[in-house]
Amino acid sequence: MNTKNYNSVFIKALSLLTIVAFFLGCKNDLQVNAEYDAQAIVYGVINPYDSVQVFRITKSFSGVGNPQAYAKNPDSNYFRDVDLVLVESLFGEERRRMNLIRTEVSNKELGEFFGPDQILYHVYPTKNNPDDAMYFNSESDFRLEGTVDGKEIGGNFSIVKESLNAPFFLSSANGFRSRANRAVSLINGVNVSDLEFDLTYPNGTKVGSLKMIFTYYEVYLGATEEVEKTIEFELGEKVFNDSQNPKPTDVKFSGRGFYERIAAVIPDASETPNLLYRKSGPIDFKMIAVSEDLFYYRQVKNSGEGIAQDRPEYTNVVNGFGVLAGRQVITMNEQLIAHGFLPVEFLLSSASDDELATGVLLGLTGAKAFCSDPSHKFPSACQ
Repeated sequence: MNTKNYNSVFIKALSLLTIVAFFLGCKNDLQVNAEYDAQAIVYGVINPYDSVQVFRITKSFSGVGNPQAYAKNPDSNYFRDVDLVLVESLFGEERRRMNLIRTEVSNKELGEFFGPDQILYHVYPTKNNPDDAMYFNSESDFRLEGTVDGKEIGGNFSIVKESLNAPFFLSSANGFRSRANRAVSLINGVNVSDLEFDLTYPNGTKVGSLKMIFTYYEVYLGATEEVEKTIEFELGEKVFNDSQNPKPTDVKFSGRGFYERIAAVIPDASETPNLLYRKSGPIDFKMIAVSEDLFYYRQVKNSGEGIAQDRPEYTNVVNGFGVLAGRQVITMNEQLIAHGFLPVEFLLSSASDDELATGVLLGLTGAKAFCSDPSHKFPSACQ
């Protein structure tokens, strides 16, 4: 008999019995769902052109069972006592303090989280002067401070710093107000044209994007009013290396892409009961400028799926999670009016409008029942 091997087996068996006896004699003190300290989750994004700033403040939740069940329970998501203040400072000097006002809303769509009723927190800033374009000075910095259920939370943040002297759509460098004849030319003779822009976004922009909003009208048999509809076109998006000094960027949008999207999203006249005709309307542009904090927060947040999935966190909220940041979302005419100017109407050029109606060049939109007004004015007189 091989004594060495026998001893080895005996020792291993004895060791295994010892380990089993140890665990059987242990008291299970680990409670996975023991009492925990709820963490605040804050989402607050300031747009200086908005008269109402919205903050969403919820708490992390834990418990036995499916996390989706907790997500649908309001008691698992809200703090009882929220006492928070938004502080605006300009060049290091505190200018004003604004309380976050609890507001109950009931228009949330049903989904993973509770709804349709939910609680948001609003800030109602007033303009320093009635003629000001914005409700906050875009050079301001901000701080959220206060408590949720007695626990201090907050954070410092900046917003997109729009130039008061040369806002995006009024800037001569961006050229919107000076575009010849206020016409959007996508067809030039028998050729398709591209829309081209050389854009400079406001300081503080980490991601800048430009959209075109095309308005059109539908006229139905027996109806006394036209139905107004819009389609948005993404013209271009740019992520800047240095958000504090975003470099000028070129944007090019394919004219063919315009007609392809119209063909894809608008049903043919034969599929639209009682439709008499459609006609094109004015075109507006929308600028979206996102601050660095919001960019990184969304980038990390979108790296995983599902409310129970582990993923990295990006936050600038002290003693909590979420993001405090800035974003500008504004159309050309909204910005013109805010700064005391008359709105500007862009229309499709005559050749572009004719192509929309006939589809003779690209063969894409002829079945959509768009009519073309020979005068190419707005409002259109075509029937």
